Amino acid sequence: QSTGCQRQTACQQAGCLETAVEIYKGDLLSGCYQDWCLFERERLQFLLLACLDKLMEYCEKQQDFEGWFTYGERVLRYDRAQERTHSRLMRLYYLAGDRTGALRQFERCKSALREDLDVEPGEATKQLYELIRQDILPQEQHGIEPPLFSSAESAALKTICTRLDTFQKTLGRLHTHLQEDLQLLERTMRRQ
Repeated sequence: QSTGCQRQTACQQAGCLETAVEIYKGDLLSGCYQDWCLFERERLQFLLLACLDKLMEYCEKQQDFEGWFTYGERVLRYDRAQERTHSRLMRLYYLAGDRTGALRQFERCKSALREDLDVEPGEATKQLYELIRQDILPQEQHGIEPPLFSSAESAALKTICTRLDTFQKTLGRLHTHLQEDLQLLERTMRRQ
């Protein structure tokens, strides 16, 4: 593929991922604790985190620091002990010229890992911290990025995004009908 096609494909794939992430408005049936619901909620949350991770990867290659930071912070809202995301954010801060922010991100990582999992950061994260602390982390050069997914995965992603969009619209209609039915029930009960 030519460089222009690769860039366009990666951009289209990132657009599909952004659509999927936008559709995710919150945990599935957050008040329900049935086994089937807990499983689905966890599965959907895992898919959200995977999409956010791919978007971080895309933003990193594009040197889109704002997008990279936004997606990273969203990952940490769902899983604050996600060490890989903390490491990426450390690099982001450093590459954006905020060494202090990078060092603070390491402290947030260390604290989250200790409080949530009772572990210390891994060696790779500690080495990254030392490079940043000593102000010797090399500036990375980014070439043209390959697509985020293969063509088969990209086609599947488009299909999934279309289904998710349809599902979201259906849920919206169901929510509206449910609210109308509940209001009717309340009015009926008041007349009794």
